[in-house]
Amino acid sequence: MWIVLTLLLMMMPITMVLLGRKLTAANIKTKERYYRTARSLRDSETARYAHKICGGFYLWMGKRLLIVTIIFGLFPLRLFLNKVEPLCGVFLLIEISMLILAVPFTESALKSKFEIG
Repeated sequence: MWIVLTLLLMMMPITMVLLGRKLTAANIKTKERYYRTARSLRDSETARYAHKICGGFYLWMGKRLLIVTIIFGLFPLRLFLNKVEPLCGVFLLIEISMLILAVPFTESALKSKFEIG
């Protein structure tokens, strides 16, 4: 059971790494939806910068979360089998919060670089 839970917890960091690679190499003129906010779509330079920052954050955070997830899944889950579900729920909330944290981080970087309101 702990292997299945570890694999499920690894899905979010793997998604972040794959999405980060795609965002950093994204062509802005495509119709696919990536990082799109009102501030990032003012012109093509801000859109490229937003994709670069958000993709870099996803790569950076996804790699670290993947390592922590593997360590978390291999060692402590076997020791605390009766507390697996609450620990996995808390860890999943941490992963989701890191996914959402990319938006204010990217918007802050856009505001400081381009000084737009």
